[in-house]
Amino acid sequence: MKRESSKTLIVGLFVILSGVVAITAGCKSKTDSKQDTKSKLSGGVRVGGSTTVLPIAQAAAEQFQAKNPDVKVEVQGTGSSEGIKGVTEGTLDIGDSSRELKPEEKSLGLVDHAVAIDVIAFAVHPSNKVKNLTPDQIKGILTGKIGNWKEVGGLDEKIQVVGRDEASGTREYVQKEVIGKDAKFVQDALALPGTGQLKAAVAQTPFAFGYMSIGQVDSTVRALKVDNVAPTPKSVESKDYKYQRNLHMFTKGKAKGATKAFIDFVLSKEFQSGTLSKEFYPITK
Repeated sequence: MKRESSKTLIVGLFVILSGVVAITAGCKSKTDSKQDTKSKLSGGVRVGGSTTVLPIAQAAAEQFQAKNPDVKVEVQGTGSSEGIKGVTEGTLDIGDSSRELKPEEKSLGLVDHAVAIDVIAFAVHPSNKVKNLTPDQIKGILTGKIGNWKEVGGLDEKIQVVGRDEASGTREYVQKEVIGKDAKFVQDALALPGTGQLKAAVAQTPFAFGYMSIGQVDSTVRALKVDNVAPTPKSVESKDYKYQRNLHMFTKGKAKGATKAFIDFVLSKEFQSGTLSKEFYPITK
């Protein structure tokens, strides 16, 4: 009888201990699961350069930090050339640029991460009656050979060209692809430091003519057709609208740690097909 009681007691203790082990294991599993889903990234990412890429970087930084609260992403817009200079010298982790590297910059050890397809829109005030221009007319306006809107079917009013300063990748693109590398912009063109300022100037000047990223075009300005082709997703994909380019994030050498994770997020389907596609064209699908 005493042996039976001892046996029963041992069995009972074994069942209890087994339950405790199972509960402990379950708790550990849940804890481990929570730890696995929590970001292990930390540190900082300094991003700067192109004001065209700026809204992409700002939106990505906000969403990335929400997912990785221990990472601080600092974003600034100073122009493409400054972005390339900053990442080369180590004051930036990522240099944003709306232009390709110049020949003398290709030996600096920079790695290119194309993040979006952008379109250069030629914009006017919404009240302007001109709807379409040819490439030759655009070149003529930008170089000063055409100085009055009546020459291209508009009112008898002087054209005020609004452009970007020399640090701008957008200006460099227009120089190379629109007017030609040896041509000069009209002497009285306004040269502004950012795309936001340029858009505001066109929006406030009834007879202005400016060039800007399609991401800046809204109800305050109107993008012209070029050879009767509007800058739309369809015409961009077919390349019928010819003025398009890649936007870039450059790193000094191969991206690592939080910098790599940030660029990976910018290139993710979540960001490309979501936030980025509202103003630009995804580089990845």
